[in-house]
Formats: sequence, structure tokens, C-alpha cells
Amino acid sequence: FFFKQKTAYEILSGLVGSEMCIRDRKYITPEVTNLEECKSSKREIIMPPISCVNERNMLLKLKEIAYKCLKKYPNTYEEDLKLLKENKYSNNERNIIVYRSGEKRVYLSMIEMADLGLELLGKDYENALKYYKEKSQTPSY
Repeated sequence: FFFKQKTAYEILSGLVGSEMCIRDRKYITPEVTNLEECKSSKREIIMPPISCVNERNMLLKLKEIAYKCLKKYPNTYEEDLKLLKENKYSNNERNIIVYRSGEKRVYLSMIEMADLGLELLGKDYENALKYYKEKSQTPSY
């Protein structure tokens, strides 16, 4: 399952496309003054979020929405996985459980991503990169 850009718009309508694009692209930092110098640079040039407060609020809202969506299901992701191990369902019933568990997995990934983003916001670039590499090896679900 993918986390599509369209889904991001639907989840948080206050986040406009330009903000999403601005946050996700690489930036010219003050020490790089022209475009040619930027293009020839071998290192990744990144600027911090435009507003850490807005970024934090967006991540908290994303978590809140994902938790609300998960609460609408009658059972948990782990319970769906147990159901899939049982061999007592028709193909249609099994497909429904697979689809439903996939949706839950997307929400759990969103929560995990938001938690990681919240942790990274308070760190300088070098420590954030180190922390990200340690945390992003395997998903927790």
C-alpha cells in the first residue's frame, strides 16, 4: 500500500500543495549563493522546516486523525493478522480482511512517521540523521 499525495490532501486539507512541495524539496542554504554552485555540490543541501511549530502541529494532527480512523474498526491490526492465519474464511472474506488490515497498516505507518518526525524536529541535522538511520531500519508493526 502507498501513501499517496492525494491522501495527504484529504487527511489535512489545511496543508496546501505548495507547502507540501516546499517541505519535501532540497534548498539552497546561505553558504551556497548561486544555482550553479548548488548543482555542482556533491552534498545534500537541506533547509529546516519553514516553521517547526506548524510542522509539529501538522504531525500531531496527522496522528490524531490516524488514531480516530483506527478506532472505527471493530478489531486491531494484530487481530486481523491472527484471523488471516486461520483457514476458515472464503476467498471473499479473506480479501476483505486483507484489505482492512492494509488500511490499518497505512494508519499505523502514519502514526509511526509522525512520531519519528516529532523526534527529529528537536534535533540538529547530524543528530537527526543518526537518529533517523537508527529508527528507520524496520517498521515497528
